Amino acid sequence: MQRTPQGLLYSPSDLIRFMESPYASWITRFNLENPDRAIAKDAESEELRILQDRGIEHESDFLKKLVQDGLDVHVIDTEHKTREALILETQEAMEHGYAVIFQAFLHDGTFQGYADFLFKQP
Repeated sequence: MQRTPQGLLYSPSDLIRFMESPYASWITRFNLENPDRAIAKDAESEELRILQDRGIEHESDFLKKLVQDGLDVHVIDTEHKTREALILETQEAMEHGYAVIFQAFLHDGTFQGYADFLFKQP
């Protein structure tokens, strides 16, 4: 969740957080709106870190498989790029017609996030 001049901007993680715990979602918004009274987050658990690492590993393995299968894959490097640059690169990759775009950045003004794998549809 981010505050922009146009209002709040939500991500898929924000939506998942709300579905799992409206209270956790409320805390996130409270902290955003009240940084001087922010409620401290719990320390990240070892189990959560392991799950995150496994998820990243799974994504990497799946990406390699798509390339090995001969699909035309475009990988968007998300490091150190502005939102506008990510939107532009995603649009250009879609216009190019890649079969798969990895880490496509999707944004509509109130909701934004990364699609791990965006598959071209007929």
